[in-house]
Amino acid sequence: MATIRKLRGRWQAQVRRRGMKPRCKSFDTKQEAEKWARDLEAQVDRFGAAPDTKILESTTLGQLLERYQREISPTKRGSVQEIQRIDVLRRHDLSYRTLIGLSQQDIASFRDERLQSVAPSTTVRELAILSHVLEVAIRDWGLPIAKNVVKLVRRPVIRNERSRRLTSDEEQRLLDGCDGGHTPYFKTLLILAIETNMLRHFSRGLCKSDRLESERISPILDVQHSSEAGSNNRAGYGFARKPLRQFQIATSH
Repeated sequence: MATIRKLRGRWQAQVRRRGMKPRCKSFDTKQEAEKWARDLEAQVDRFGAAPDTKILESTTLGQLLERYQREISPTKRGSVQEIQRIDVLRRHDLSYRTLIGLSQQDIASFRDERLQSVAPSTTVRELAILSHVLEVAIRDWGLPIAKNVVKLVRRPVIRNERSRRLTSDEEQRLLDGCDGGHTPYFKTLLILAIETNMLRHFSRGLCKSDRLESERISPILDVQHSSEAGSNNRAGYGFARKPLRQFQIATSH
């Protein structure tokens, strides 16, 4: 068990375990002393001995990010995007935290701050990078980190639905532009997409052989099944059936 006591104006934590040399360290606050003692005991339980934590006191999260960016990121798909995200993380104040002092509260504060300026999906990706950096440091680089504190923090909820719709003026300008184009049936497909909030990968995959009653088309035209449209569903999906029938009739010849 750890012993926490106040000594000469500071808080001293001491950890004694059978088979290991007693370890002690002084801190400015009792909370810091208790955290150090808990982490050290967790490391003893995990490694069977008290590892030398001096490297954690001198190594910052930013240094881990730099090494990960140099050694791990280039081997992954999407390395360019990940390297750019790590550049952002390395410029953040969090990167100056030493590993010995990195806490769950630090990560939670980082998450809340980022959510003020970027989308939840971006924050989730950044947290995923931080988590994997710590996992690699523990498993592959042999750093005596007691636990991955990122895993203890709740991830933001990602909601992909969009609440904004085209204004009447924007919609009319798009339709007018189709009239002057050279792509057959493009206006019909645009009306279909507008009326159903059809996602791009749905509309791009339509085939001439698709029918209104098919498993591919019916859910898109049915407001009860169009869950991917989120709050954008608009009444009157019957309007979408008419241009789709016109498209099917015209392309059947």
